[in-house]
Amino acid sequence: LLQMHRLTVEGADFVPDPFFVELTESLLRLEWHIKGKYTCLGCLVECIGVEHILAIDKTIPSQILEVMGDQSLVPYASDLLETMFRNHKSHLKSQTAESSWIDQWHETWVSPLLFILCEGNLDQKSYVIDYYLPKLLSYSPESLQYMVKILQTSIDAKTGQEQSFPSLGSCNSRGALGALMACLRIARAHGHLQSATDTWENLVSDARIKQGLIHQHCQVRIDTLGLLCESNRSTEIVSMEEMQWIQFFITYNLNSQSPGVRQQICSLLKKLFCRIQESSQVLYKLEQSKSKREPENELTKQHPSVSLQQYKNFMSSICNSLFEALFPGSSYSTRFSALTILGSIAEVFHVPEGRIYTVYQLSHDIDVDRFQTLMECFTSTFEDVKILAFDLLMKLSKTAVHFQLSNA
Repeated sequence: LLQMHRLTVEGADFVPDPFFVELTESLLRLEWHIKGKYTCLGCLVECIGVEHILAIDKTIPSQILEVMGDQSLVPYASDLLETMFRNHKSHLKSQTAESSWIDQWHETWVSPLLFILCEGNLDQKSYVIDYYLPKLLSYSPESLQYMVKILQTSIDAKTGQEQSFPSLGSCNSRGALGALMACLRIARAHGHLQSATDTWENLVSDARIKQGLIHQHCQVRIDTLGLLCESNRSTEIVSMEEMQWIQFFITYNLNSQSPGVRQQICSLLKKLFCRIQESSQVLYKLEQSKSKREPENELTKQHPSVSLQQYKNFMSSICNSLFEALFPGSSYSTRFSALTILGSIAEVFHVPEGRIYTVYQLSHDIDVDRFQTLMECFTSTFEDVKILAFDLLMKLSKTAVHFQLSNA
């Protein structure tokens, strides 16, 4: 119907046409909880362009993002936003050959997003991160630079100066630092960061990563850990910097009181261990072939044997920290986390039949003292701790039998 009407006024300036003007104003007057509004606006955007709707009310992007706290409206809102920002970018690019149009586009579509990530409620942030942010980055990966710049500026703003968003956040607020880590995590998980090395060197500093890893707000810690552990490539080499940050994280985060947070931590670390195992197979084959050619797009330029040794040292160091956390009198949450992570290590780095190489084996780092430490976990009053200790010993059954025979 819209296309037919447009054809009737073709050759004239159809935008001021009373039909389009009245239709636009009528749609905008409807409440945002009416689902039909989104589809109709999407059709209108495709017909006359979003710039004419923004001319009536430039706060439309912010209004749509505001309703994304309602799960039932999220798919409609995110689809409409995508239709709008795609149409707007095409229009702006066609109007000028200069690059200045991107600033206007960022101000219209990215700035409201950053505001929600810093100031929105929990549901708004979660749904915007899951639905809107991936679509925007997929369409405009270069916008990540703008996001990082704005959020870094806000974080670095001195106390007393006017800030666009709260900076570091608190136990109740993620702040700009939380928004930064969420954006980087999504970007890396969807393959919009060329390599981790480029990220650390050009986008975010060592100090900023550490701030995120020990942030008061648990979701900021999870997003920062996710940034380090998740990748769209299962064989992407884990850099030395990443390994150091993971070690730093484990030092301060085993005692989380939230079961949900503990579960996420253990799950993300297992992803990292899988990445180490998968990438070590690539490195091992490369080393065996004695080829000087590095794997395409890999992060490291050093010899494969060096990376493999770094992996082995890192895993030994992690296990050392985890066993130290199982000292007598340690809390339930600490023991639960340490035993769960150790179980993941034993599971990921096992040597199945047919595989001739694994970069690390937990059983090689189990001595009499550590075996005794695991046995002492059975004195815990918590059933979960006993079960986790038992499962770990079963995964190390050959080692356990060896120590039992030695002590017999």
